[in-house]
Amino acid sequence: MLFRPILPSDGQNITEDFSINYAELLANPTDPFITTSNPLVEKLEFQHIIGQHAIVYRGIETRSNDDWLSKEAKDETYVPILLGSDVNKFTTTFTGTYLRFVKSEMKSNANEAMYRQPKILMRRTGSSIIADLDKENFFALKNLAVVQSWVILVFHSIYDS
Repeated sequence: MLFRPILPSDGQNITEDFSINYAELLANPTDPFITTSNPLVEKLEFQHIIGQHAIVYRGIETRSNDDWLSKEAKDETYVPILLGSDVNKFTTTFTGTYLRFVKSEMKSNANEAMYRQPKILMRRTGSSIIADLDKENFFALKNLAVVQSWVILVFHSIYDS
């Protein structure tokens, strides 16, 4: 389940599996990066990491974008692909780039199944997280991270209902 805070009247932040007494933390400030006797760090240590719930995959890397990308689908081997600049915070705009997808000729990350399902696409560069949910099953270029998880499928089914 996604982290969803609930703020009750007693000042605690509670979720199904995770609670932090913020009043206690504010009364006894500590450096969160020092792990000795820090209640926040102790609680975080027991939480699951993303790798236990998701697969993070880098987008397709061609040997030369000039040879493999086009502004038109010239034949049946061309598939729509998103560039990093196509993905913005909570929105994606397909700008008309196509990849000549020949799996054996791609440099890396050519697992077609990773792209042919709903996923989160996140820019790999920038000073903040820029991501969006891809419900149209686009391919993604190497400057995008592809995040696959059962959580995304649940979110997608709720979001579209």
